[in-house]
Amino acid sequence: SETANGVAYGAPARVGVLEIGSVRLSDVPVTINRTAMTTSLLGMPFLDHFASIEVKGDRLFLGGRR
Repeated sequence: SETANGVAYGAPARVGVLEIGSVRLSDVPVTINRTAMTTSLLGMPFLDHFASIEVKGDRLFLGGRR
């Protein structure tokens, strides 16, 4: 697919359980990409589970579940 950073190659997959802090989601769609990265990304399909998203400095705050 084409991204703001150019063409990216990836394969769709699903994760049975994804836990970040106290948040636990089941059967989450993910993309496994071939791009060299130093960190993982949280995409909009994951972030859409929350009522609000706020960044303060180097911290991400996820508010309420939809």
